[in-house]
Amino acid sequence: MGKWSVLVLVAIAVALAEGVNQYRSRDEFRQIWNYTDFPDPQSPNEEERLRCHRHSLSSVCNPNNIISKTDADAIDNEIIKIYRETQCSCHECYKNKHGYAIRVALINEFEKFRKNAPLSKKELLWEAKMFTYLLSQKWRMQGSCNETVLIFYSKNDNVLFTLTREIAGKKLFDRDIARISMAVRSYFVNSDDTRSIGDGLLELIRRYRLIFDGKYQDAFKSVSGTKP
Repeated sequence: MGKWSVLVLVAIAVALAEGVNQYRSRDEFRQIWNYTDFPDPQSPNEEERLRCHRHSLSSVCNPNNIISKTDADAIDNEIIKIYRETQCSCHECYKNKHGYAIRVALINEFEKFRKNAPLSKKELLWEAKMFTYLLSQKWRMQGSCNETVLIFYSKNDNVLFTLTREIAGKKLFDRDIARISMAVRSYFVNSDDTRSIGDGLLELIRRYRLIFDGKYQDAFKSVSGTKP
C-alpha cells in the first residue's frame, strides 16, 4: 500500500470518528428525548452504541452522561450476574439456562404525549409508563418469554420507573417495585450528583436481584436512615 493510500485511509478514519463524536456531543446536550430517537446499547451498529456512551454491547443507555462510565460498567456487570445466576419461571429460561434480563435507560427529560399541559404526579407516571413501554418495544425486549425488566430514569422530570414484562412481573410485583424505589429514594435527591445516581441504580438492581432470589426481607431494608 502506498503512502497516499495510507493517508487517505487515515483521513477517512478521522472523519468517521469526528462524525461519531459530533453525534455523541449533540446527544449529550440534548434535553428532551422521544422514544423513537433513543439509541439502543445492544445494537450491532457501533455508532448507535456509542450514542449510549457504551463501546461494547451493553444493557445501559446513558446518552446524557447521567452516570459515569465506571458506574455504567458496574451496573452492566450486576445485570450480567442476574441473567446468569437467577432462574425465571418459564420453559425457555430453563432450556437456555438463564434468568431475568434487565436494561436501563437514562435521560435528561422525555417527550410527553400530552403536550403543553401541566401534569399531576399520577399523569406524569402514566407518561413515563407509556414511554418506557414503547421504548421496550423499540428495543425488542420480549426476551425468551417476556422475562425482562426496563428501568427508566428521567433526571429533569425526577422520575424513576420500572417496567416488568409478564414473566418478570410474576416475581417482581408492582408493590415490590414501589417499596424498593422508596427505600432507595435518598440516592436520587440531588439529580446533579452522578455518583449518587449511579449508586442508587446499582442498589435498586441489587434489591431486584434479592426479590428474584426470594430474599424479601433484605430487599425492603431502608437506606441511610430512610424508611421503605
